[in-house]
Amino acid sequence: MTRGIHYTEYDIEKSLEALKEHHKLGGNGVPLIVVGDEVIRGWSEGALRLLLAPWVKG
Repeated sequence: MTRGIHYTEYDIEKSLEALKEHHKLGGNGVPLIVVGDEVIRGWSEGALRLLLAPWVKG
């Protein structure tokens, strides 16, 4: 949990199931971040802050 947000991290180098899901979601790099039905491909702090705003504490 970070900043009051629960999350699950999957390692695509250690889990074949995680790798399959990564490809299914259109991932071609990391990170691939899923918030609800939204997918962020690559790092975008602005997009992540916007999607997480309803849950961020402090």
